[in-house]
Amino acid sequence: MDDTRLVAGGIDAADVRMWDLRESTSPPITFRPGNAELRSVALSTNGAYLAIGDMDGNIWMYRLWSAAADYLCTRVSRNLSREEWRIHVGDSIPYERTCPNLPPTGGKPQ
Repeated sequence: MDDTRLVAGGIDAADVRMWDLRESTSPPITFRPGNAELRSVALSTNGAYLAIGDMDGNIWMYRLWSAAADYLCTRVSRNLSREEWRIHVGDSIPYERTCPNLPPTGGKPQ
């Protein structure tokens, strides 16, 4: 696990927020898995998954790259370019379209 994310309970007891500490001006990604008060939150040791448990005994697992990609799609409404991917995601994860339902960035094959 690295020190690039902060995960905490949100404004009310039914959501969790995650901040990217490398992007201090970016808003957090909000997870609202259900209606019950949340009881616990944990990140996997490799940082790939977030688990959230509630007072009703439900547990939700999020694959964090999927959550981040969904968040990006709603914020920028386009796919990342390869250069944006390299800067924000890194070279250790192969490039993929962040919004599979949208055309490639700039209309060019990627």
